[in-house]
Amino acid sequence: MPKVSVCIPVYNNLSQVKRLLASLKQQSFRDFEIRITDDSDDNEIEEWIKSLSGERIDYLHNPEKLGPIHNWNKALEGATGEYIKLFFSDDWLNGPDALQEFVTLLDENPDAVLAFSGSRETPEEGEAWERCASDRFIEGLRADYRNLFLGNEIGTPSAMICRNVGARFTPDSHWASDMFLYFDLLKKNPGFAYTKKPLVCVGLAADQYTHTFRDHDKRKLEDYLRMYRNYGLKESEACRNYLKDAFLLPYYQPPKLAEECGFDRKAYGSELIRYFIDHKIVDYIRRLTHVI
Repeated sequence: MPKVSVCIPVYNNLSQVKRLLASLKQQSFRDFEIRITDDSDDNEIEEWIKSLSGERIDYLHNPEKLGPIHNWNKALEGATGEYIKLFFSDDWLNGPDALQEFVTLLDENPDAVLAFSGSRETPEEGEAWERCASDRFIEGLRADYRNLFLGNEIGTPSAMICRNVGARFTPDSHWASDMFLYFDLLKKNPGFAYTKKPLVCVGLAADQYTHTFRDHDKRKLEDYLRMYRNYGLKESEACRNYLKDAFLLPYYQPPKLAEECGFDRKAYGSELIRYFIDHKIVDYIRRLTHVI
């Protein structure tokens, strides 16, 4: 059994897959298997994989197109490693010791179910920059894993390694699909480890999955309502208020739903009216006055 299962869902992006596999080939840590599930429309990646010699790759071209979330889960299925290192295929490891450092984070923190790092955000054009979780986020996550609901600073799953405990993406999730995976892990065990060091490079492109979601996209609301219900977040005052301020009010949700989420129906109704006046009527008058 390998120490790490490197799970890579891919889709129509051979050049990026080559870049990721090249970064894996350079790693000082070698006790890993590579699992690739391919949702591509053509055989370009498959033919390239077959042309490789001496590479340890478990490759599957899905017989039928699965779509993003299901293909991500397919890559996780059958992983035999003690640890799972998931990669979105447009990301790659930042240096030859990066995988070893991920493994060490879990080895040295046996109570942690997952570990995550900073990342080097790398656009197709322009300068790259580094990001990492804030001290405030780490403190809040240590106090209560449910505070993840207030803002995901773990980042992309490519910046995370976890123990092989059967965690999966929620199949019908959307914009916050990565958060469902993290909640699934942390609900099993709230322990985690992290480093601010950017162990991965995150490729940024205009056609990425997250860019298919508009502002006030209803699918975002659906995701957060499901998280709120699935993980008992009504018990947390901070999570209740975040849901109200970030989603219920901006999406003009009715008092009946707010009551189901733990709010006083009448008080929320009054707040919703004030919100509508401030963000619709007053804003309209301001814009009209500015034009005149």
